[in-house]
Amino acid sequence: MFTLQELDFITENDLSNLEQTITNVAIDGRKISDKGLYIPIKGSNNDGHGFLHQAINNGAVASLWEIGTEIPTKVPKNFTFLFVNSTYKAFHQIATYYREKINPIVIGVTGSNGKTTSKDILYTLLSPTYPTHKTEGNLNNHYGVPLTLLSMPIDTKIAVIEMGMSGLGEIEELSLLAKPDYAVITNIGESHLLQLNTRENIAKAKLEITAGLKDKTQLYYDGNEALLKGTTGNPIKFGTDLHDIKLNSQTRNNNVSFDFYEETYELPIMGDHHAKNASYAISIAKKLGISTEQIKKELFNIQVTGMRMEPSIGINNSLLLNDAYNASPVSMRGAIKTICDLSGYTNKILILGDMLELGINEVELHKSVVSSIDDSISYVFCIGENSKWIFEEIKETLPNLNAYYTLSSTEIVKEIRPLLTENTVVMAKASRGLHLDKIIQRLQQ
Repeated sequence: MFTLQELDFITENDLSNLEQTITNVAIDGRKISDKGLYIPIKGSNNDGHGFLHQAINNGAVASLWEIGTEIPTKVPKNFTFLFVNSTYKAFHQIATYYREKINPIVIGVTGSNGKTTSKDILYTLLSPTYPTHKTEGNLNNHYGVPLTLLSMPIDTKIAVIEMGMSGLGEIEELSLLAKPDYAVITNIGESHLLQLNTRENIAKAKLEITAGLKDKTQLYYDGNEALLKGTTGNPIKFGTDLHDIKLNSQTRNNNVSFDFYEETYELPIMGDHHAKNASYAISIAKKLGISTEQIKKELFNIQVTGMRMEPSIGINNSLLLNDAYNASPVSMRGAIKTICDLSGYTNKILILGDMLELGINEVELHKSVVSSIDDSISYVFCIGENSKWIFEEIKETLPNLNAYYTLSSTEIVKEIRPLLTENTVVMAKASRGLHLDKIIQRLQQ
């Protein structure tokens, strides 16, 4: 990766003779390995300086160290401390330095929903041609983005960096850190309304991705979103009556087929909304020289990060769909619509749980998802304190639908097990804190 000598710009130490190679960087002493640089961060609950020995035992050969912090005893004599005023700021400085040293083409991806899937599709299309690095899991915040940059192999040509946020100013910081060559805003939803109060503020926060964007015309965004109207870049519109993306509704089921600028593409994942996620990736892949033929071929190799409509076989060969990683009104309506449109199953069961961090309009936003439920749905099981509003709206507007409300996952499993046949599909959707994936696990064959 780099030598300690290269880090003389962050510290007053004399590093002129330190040719020690650093092969990995970590802010968690448990995750560092041989020849690692440990970066202790002072957090609200823990101070990473207290875990230095753990990092040393796992292979750290050097550590950043905030000036004024007491140095532990029994540190190996050949261990190096790099003294800085702020380990957090130095952490970001090192990540910026390494990003510029490797100098890949950086693609930044943000949005209320779909950013992880868009990231995964981009990686799928680009990695067969270029050495490509991407955000792993959900490392998309002010700690995850610098760690992702610092974990790039030396031969990386393209880096696909996911950027998340919980408030204003956060994506701007990440964009200035990563300096994207291309950027994507998948959509503007209702996530983080608790912190930001309005969708206008959410749009403002997502647009911060342009802060470090080298060329503002290389922004790809949701052209259907009125809050992004007038934004410089490449708006992509979605729908049967619009010009950019047209769905081929006859080929639903387990795949999504769509026309994008007079070419037909097919995705081996469920959900019409993924057509737009794919279109961002297709547009950028073409800019980077990937042919239409190769794009069509590679789309079938996509491996989406777990708990995003993740299929598994349930009891009696039923189909279970785990979409329980997170949820907002937009993503829940999209997931419900996907099940409504799914052919080949006569018994369709929804497990719907709380959507968190929705702010003062959480009652109305929970109730709004019921509008996506049609008469193809056989049962709806609502779980969690807030999901009672979904249940109440079903009883008010769809009185003939079999709907149940409970706080017990055990009760839901007990009720659903007898309903499972080879003609049954079950989809679970809620915010991560509800842990609906555990219900899916208990229904698996």
